[in-house]
Amino acid sequence: MKTRISKWVIRSMKVRKDVEGLIKALKDNRDWSVREWEEVAEALSEIGEPAVEPLIQALNDRNFIVRSAAAWVFCVIKDPRAVEPLIQALKDEDGGVKRGAAVALGEINDPRAVEPLIQALKDDSSVRSSAADALEKIGWQPKDDTEKAYFLIAKHEWDELCSFGEAAVDPLIQALKDEDAVVRSVAARALGVIGDPKL
Repeated sequence: MKTRISKWVIRSMKVRKDVEGLIKALKDNRDWSVREWEEVAEALSEIGEPAVEPLIQALNDRNFIVRSAAAWVFCVIKDPRAVEPLIQALKDEDGGVKRGAAVALGEINDPRAVEPLIQALKDDSSVRSSAADALEKIGWQPKDDTEKAYFLIAKHEWDELCSFGEAAVDPLIQALKDEDAVVRSVAARALGVIGDPKL
């Protein structure tokens, strides 16, 4: 079990702009509380530009907690150099990493992220929601009703979704396989409304 790092040591590393030490702390102390992770992430975000390249490397760390922390720091640093690595992080096996990547891409506000974020609208519920919020920040407009339907599912805008008719059917069928029971239930009801012969 690793020794926990004190907040005073974190502050000292921040003052010295010891990016290497802070990144090492992320990698070496995996039994911390959330607050301790947040303190290191906040220190890295305040250091800013010098932390960018080490954080990009941390997005490929073997430990998902390190990858997640790196992604969330980019929500504050907002450096365009992180766009492509964050796009790759949208394919991570861990939901926290993908959520952090989506939020960071929205904050960086780079058009390169649009297509990958559209694809993320088909991911699990929490990732979809973060991708939808990011697309809104970027100013994205859906090219057709099917894209809009995926966006509305991510935003849980079920009433508006029902007005899309046939264009919403495939996205709703996919939502029937969602890990969230509420999403599955509401999607089934929405399909029932769209299938009503009176429409």
